[in-house]
Amino acid sequence: MDTNLVGYILNIVYLVFVFGFTFFSQKIQVNIVLGKISKSLSVLQNMSNKAKDEVVSAVAKYGKPEANPKPRIEEMLRFFAIRPNNMDPSGIVRKYEHLLNNTDDRLKDEVQLLAPNADETQIQNLQNLVESARELNSLYRTVRHYYLAGKKSGSMYSTVEIQMALPMIMEEAEAYYAFIDAFKQGKPIGDGIGPLVASKLIADTKPKVIAKETIAAELAIEDRKVIVTKAQGPGGTVGKAGDAVTKLVEKYGKKLSLIVMVDAGLKLEGETSGFVIEGVGAAIGGVGVEKFKIEEAATKHKIPVYAMIVRQSLKEVLSPMTEELHNSADDVITKLKTVIQERTQKGDTILVVGVGNTIGIA
Repeated sequence: MDTNLVGYILNIVYLVFVFGFTFFSQKIQVNIVLGKISKSLSVLQNMSNKAKDEVVSAVAKYGKPEANPKPRIEEMLRFFAIRPNNMDPSGIVRKYEHLLNNTDDRLKDEVQLLAPNADETQIQNLQNLVESARELNSLYRTVRHYYLAGKKSGSMYSTVEIQMALPMIMEEAEAYYAFIDAFKQGKPIGDGIGPLVASKLIADTKPKVIAKETIAAELAIEDRKVIVTKAQGPGGTVGKAGDAVTKLVEKYGKKLSLIVMVDAGLKLEGETSGFVIEGVGAAIGGVGVEKFKIEEAATKHKIPVYAMIVRQSLKEVLSPMTEELHNSADDVITKLKTVIQERTQKGDTILVVGVGNTIGIA
């Protein structure tokens, strides 16, 4: 065959490939991205369905309802709360607190209706399970929306947007899914490291209820009076740390020389789980209502606030507590005693706040 003819044919094929790739490259890229999203979507769907089945199974086991609970559980998984308007910041904390209380009360009432024979601890744990299943359902529906929208429009922008967020979404989903094992085993979770430290400190001391689902106890450490507060276990609740701290600060006033908060904190990549770090400020998560109350009380009486954070991954926060995290509670207590010795005087009063979910922790 003439070499010139072969050259012409190759040139034509090359031009066809270039023009074809130019016109269809976006569609090819969209299909590749949609394929990756589709795999993650299947995983999310399985997680969501499994969590839903676990809720139904747990309600049937602990609550023994007369009617089939599945239809009502389906409705609960789509339950939502609308954030208050913040155009005028004045009073926004009070609005958020009202919204959160309403949401918590509504979910608790729904669980009690579904599981009329469950006790208070089981109700709290079931509520935690419902909230995890609700978050998984929300993540699945969100990813499905972007997947179907990208498939329908063929737009690269809508598919790339969800592809970029997908790793964080899947990590969050795995964390909520991990809570199912903690619930089934009745074990403490990583987020319970603060209450675990508080529980170890309280030991045999008899605590008193200081706020809703929150207890406090007085004890002595290094010739100082130490007030320890945490959410009341062993049901899954975070209590009302803000209300507890506010009441205790008002009670002891200027006698309080230091507030120390212990909580779980997300670790950075490369950091070791269970590593304890110290800082300053109110260490507590959420939308900010409890944090605001603690900061207001401490500022009013000019009480320094220290923080001790136990580093862990997002998945570990909601998973059954690992041995490394459990052992870190003793490290926190050692560091706490050092802080008390170095930063306070004999006879002083210190407030220790164990922040976190108390599932499995009495």
